[in-house]
Amino acid sequence: CHNSRHTSTGAAHKMGDDNSKVPPAKMTNIACNYPSIVPREFTATSLVANEKIPAILRHEKNPEATGYGLIAFTNSMITSAAIFYTTSLLELARVEAGCLDEEEECDALVYGILKPTSLLTMMATIAGAGASILMPLVGSIVDHSNYRRSVGKYAAVLLTAISAVCIFLSQTTFPFFVILYIFLGFTFLVHNCVACAYVADLTKDHKEMARYMARFSITQYLSFMFGIILTSGIAMGIGTEDIGAARVAQGLSSLICVIFLGTAWTFLLQEREALSEVPEGSTIISAGFKSLYRTMNEIRSKFPALKWFLLVVCFAEAATGAIIVVSTTYMESVLGMSSTEIGAVFLTVLVAAIPGSLMAKAMTTRYNPFRSIQAVLLLWIVSIPVGASILTGRENWGYIFAMGIFWGIGLGWLHPTNMTAFISIIPPGRESELMGTIIFAGTCLNWFPSLMFTVLNEAGMSMRWGLATLDVFFVLAFFVLFLVGSYEKAVKQSRALLPSPALSPHCSYHNERHGNAVSDGYSDHDASPCIAESKALAMTSIVACEPCSTGDEIVFLDPI
Repeated sequence: CHNSRHTSTGAAHKMGDDNSKVPPAKMTNIACNYPSIVPREFTATSLVANEKIPAILRHEKNPEATGYGLIAFTNSMITSAAIFYTTSLLELARVEAGCLDEEEECDALVYGILKPTSLLTMMATIAGAGASILMPLVGSIVDHSNYRRSVGKYAAVLLTAISAVCIFLSQTTFPFFVILYIFLGFTFLVHNCVACAYVADLTKDHKEMARYMARFSITQYLSFMFGIILTSGIAMGIGTEDIGAARVAQGLSSLICVIFLGTAWTFLLQEREALSEVPEGSTIISAGFKSLYRTMNEIRSKFPALKWFLLVVCFAEAATGAIIVVSTTYMESVLGMSSTEIGAVFLTVLVAAIPGSLMAKAMTTRYNPFRSIQAVLLLWIVSIPVGASILTGRENWGYIFAMGIFWGIGLGWLHPTNMTAFISIIPPGRESELMGTIIFAGTCLNWFPSLMFTVLNEAGMSMRWGLATLDVFFVLAFFVLFLVGSYEKAVKQSRALLPSPALSPHCSYHNERHGNAVSDGYSDHDASPCIAESKALAMTSIVACEPCSTGDEIVFLDPI
């Protein structure tokens, strides 16, 4: 099992005469039992395809990083199209409810259900809640089947098809496209979940991962800028209004989906074998929910730092995930802005996000991910209430561009730092298995801020209070982060329960009856092969050997 690449038989023979009794095949490497630790080899097709990708989007010698970068680019194109599309939906909802005077507050309901200004946040609530409920099922398919790539590919096809159909938005088709766009949001989240499962295998070095995540974020924000500028330019060039701009945006995002998602899933992202079989007594449908429950219980009991950090991610990502929908509604309804003006604001946000991503990289490298997260949370905590207090109407709508700078820095800074911190404090060898937990943590509460905004809006409260409620989640994330403890302690904690390397049946039986052959120092003839094999494990293990208990301290045989 990879012995030709990872096990040096010569090293074993240098350990003495006893070692010669150990067949080389028995010198097992822990990487054989934990495939995600082994450096991945890429197919010739993926390497050739990677070379043909433009240099600005290509990650040298890592086709899967390039593939995920293309997906990140596409995600932002879809999100930029959503700015124009959701603004048009608000306009159509107002017309449908009979609220034709934009200067006056209108309490009329769309189809007798809710206010036009609550439409987007309710759509986001439904899509987010549906995705959160079905996320464990997607995780089960990723973990317990060989269909990870297939699910991602079919989700990409469905996402492309829905984006293309949404081009035909009009007043008469408004109800149908509200429902369809909710389904698009749900499909988007599922597709992103499968794609993110590839991220954990890109690298095991947290500094290199920080560079990857920073570059992915910059790619996303440049793509968002590209989508906003191109859509606005075409819309102004042909003299179309909000609905026309929405159609242009959907057409562009559909084209990018065809090219970029097609390339990523067909050539760059590779097949994955199941990480484990479906547990006995479970099905592929129930396994994900049971696995999530067991994993959360394990994290709660063995990794308290990781437990609290996932709660930080829950609160922080919920607020940032809702910022686009909430702010779009606020700008259209309170500040009276058109889709082009809203697009200009988000362009400002995206320009500011680039230094935010660079700040994430610099702070994480110079200090550590936890300190970086604390700093960016403080930025959000201050900027949200300031924005809610000064953005009161059309007369001072220009201040939104200043707030967009702060929010852009926060968006570019927070997400890559969260991912870097998570990957560096989870047990080695379990990256792919546990990647689903941060995806779930980052999406499970995405619907809640939107729901709070909708409830307050339907109750007749000012939207300024609805915008300010986002700050509640950032404040909670900031204080929960103190419960995580120090970054160094969290990293050590994740290494304290490393899985033991696999010994041969004879040595496993010997150690079970007589103790650990290495730590207890048995010298009898029957034990000597076990000593040799255990030492060989210690010398060839990428991570660590079996821990030996000495008093209250856990000592690892660390060959490096």
